[in-house]
This record gives sequence, C-alpha cells and structure tokens, in this order.
Amino acid sequence: MQFRTTLTLFLTLLWTLGSCSCTHYSVIPTDAAPFKTIYVHTIANQGFAPNVHTLFQNQIRQTILRDNRLTLAKNPQECDTQLFITIEKYYRNTNTRSSVDAGRSNSLSLNLTILVSLYDNQTKSYLLKNTPIGSNESLFFDPVETSVNHREMEYQILPKITKDLSQNILELILSDWTVAVE
Repeated sequence: MQFRTTLTLFLTLLWTLGSCSCTHYSVIPTDAAPFKTIYVHTIANQGFAPNVHTLFQNQIRQTILRDNRLTLAKNPQECDTQLFITIEKYYRNTNTRSSVDAGRSNSLSLNLTILVSLYDNQTKSYLLKNTPIGSNESLFFDPVETSVNHREMEYQILPKITKDLSQNILELILSDWTVAVE
C-alpha cells in the first residue's frame, strides 16, 4: 500500500514538473531561410565539361522544386535571391593502370568543381560568392574486354555527379541562416 502511494506521488510530481517545463518551451525554425523565391541563372560552363550544363540546369531546378522550401521565379527582378552557378573545372585522372600494359588505364576519376553565388535582391549583396563545391566519381572498365567506349561510360556517370552537386547546392543555400523569430 505504501509503495502504491509513493509511486503515485512520484508519478504525479514527475508529470507536474514535465508539464510546467513544456510551457516555456518554444520551437525555433532551423530550416527557415531569409528568402522564399529564387531565380536560377543559366549555368556557365567554364570547365568545358562535355554537354553537362544543360542537364545540370534541369537537375538543380528539379531539386529545388522537389524540396518545397523555395519557389522558382521566372524573373530575376521579382525574386528574393538569384543563384549563379559556374562550372569551373572538369578533369579526368587515371586511378589504376593495366597490369599487362602500363599505357592502358583500368579506371578514371571524374572530377567536377563548381562555383556557387547567391545574390540577395533585398539587401543588394551576395550571401554566398564563388563558393566552391566539388564532386567526383570513379569509372571502372576493362579496355580490352569492354565493347563500350569509356567516353560513353563517362557520359553515363556525369548525371550522377551533377545530381549530387544539385543536392549539395540545395543544402548549402538552405543551411542554417540566422532568422528572426516572430
């Protein structure tokens, strides 16, 4: 009997303390950005990546639309922010060479580096200016037995690289911004 009374008092005290502490709790939106609309400018291909800028342009737009925290604007003057993307570098590095012929490679590392700038139309200043983001993928092949050209394989891997970069751009522009709580 004594145990039940003690347990009931303890649970009542715990519930009272818990409910009192929750009345002073407030949620601060950490995923809110100081902007709601964005205009994505045409991607500049300074790195001479093979036909990747058009695909990348569509992927960044689709990534923004799927996320739902931002709205794409049709006009750069009628939005909160403007996104500028420049493909700065694209290069292939040999990862491994054939054990039979040192002049043949078995794998390549495809690297794409971009610069991201985010311009705030309200303050007329850059929130991000030429921030570098990079992504790379490895391409493995047997040059003797593979009937597919490694260039064709490269074109198949580039969409994965640009998709990863699109997600990284979205995370960058929607990262923790200082937002005034109303």
